[in-house]
Amino acid sequence: MGWDNQWWQEYNESGSPIGQALNGERAATGVLHGSSHVWIWRHRNDVVEILLQRRARQKRTWPGLWDISAAGHMDYGETPLEAALRETTEELGLALKQEELKLLFVHRQYFVSEVDPVTIENEFQFVYGIQLDAEIEFVMQPGEVDAVQWVNVAACKQMIENGEIVPQGDAYFVPLFTQLERITK
Repeated sequence: MGWDNQWWQEYNESGSPIGQALNGERAATGVLHGSSHVWIWRHRNDVVEILLQRRARQKRTWPGLWDISAAGHMDYGETPLEAALRETTEELGLALKQEELKLLFVHRQYFVSEVDPVTIENEFQFVYGIQLDAEIEFVMQPGEVDAVQWVNVAACKQMIENGEIVPQGDAYFVPLFTQLERITK
């Protein structure tokens, strides 16, 4: 489905949904909207590993880069938690329960893409996390996700530094790794 057929939730500057739907194409040009991010981690041999997804090569933004385990924009009328659950199911084929996800933090992002300068991410990003230690077979959504991989925290940080992961900035990644360290001890 193209962005012209999607209706996203618009927000005001205080972080409240304002009850007005807007077209995803318009939202990508700077209108304040919401997105949900889900970071999945596990313990393997006393090491914390993070699940990354490789964005499909045909994606409009950041094609082929590694990214958050699952993420996406909120549909109109959808809560951040509902969007997190929907995106995880759509992108990874993983059905989670509401009580399993932990809200780690909310990040205010304003970012103009260097790759596609007409794309402006002006969002409230609701960042969730979950630990899943069981073996999981992921079902990746064609056109969205090309691959998934587990990487340890040090490798993930190196990938961020090398520009292999969608750039969210220090204001996003510092609280993420702080929360992961706190939760996984």
